[in-house]
Amino acid sequence: MRCFVAIEIPASIVENLQPVVKELRELGLSTPPAEQVHATLCFLGEIPESKIGNIAAKLRSISFQRFNCQCVGIGAFPSIIQPTVVWVGLQTNEKAELTELASKVSDVLGIREERSLHPHATLARVKRQTAGLKALIGRYSSKDFGSFTVDKFSLKRSELKPTGAIYTTIEEFHSA
Repeated sequence: MRCFVAIEIPASIVENLQPVVKELRELGLSTPPAEQVHATLCFLGEIPESKIGNIAAKLRSISFQRFNCQCVGIGAFPSIIQPTVVWVGLQTNEKAELTELASKVSDVLGIREERSLHPHATLARVKRQTAGLKALIGRYSSKDFGSFTVDKFSLKRSELKPTGAIYTTIEEFHSA
């Protein structure tokens, strides 16, 4: 099964993002359902079901303190010129707790990330050049969409369907 580790973005923040999501949909972009908006800490890929218990046990060993996370600014990967993903940025204080948590997850699972983490939650996928997208990103590039407390992360399963991915929580891991 396809798995990843993530923090879920609370409904209150997703609600604050709805004007942006509405505009992205009006531009013809594919957006995830509100309840599936999340920030991936580590993508695991295809994992045999027999190994899920071992992965969950390793994730249970992670200790972290709850921390605040701010959702600020809309951007795009790999660039605003040739976007494939539109995202909302996630920021923590100067301690970079989100990046530290992602590092703990990767370390305990023995996964080496090839690129550095840019904390974000995906809002849309871009399949073709879209007129108006650059302007939309510019309008919201520094907008504050609110903050929330990160007090857990989840091991999730991703089932790819013709209508889009369906995410299911396998287990949640809470802060100390």
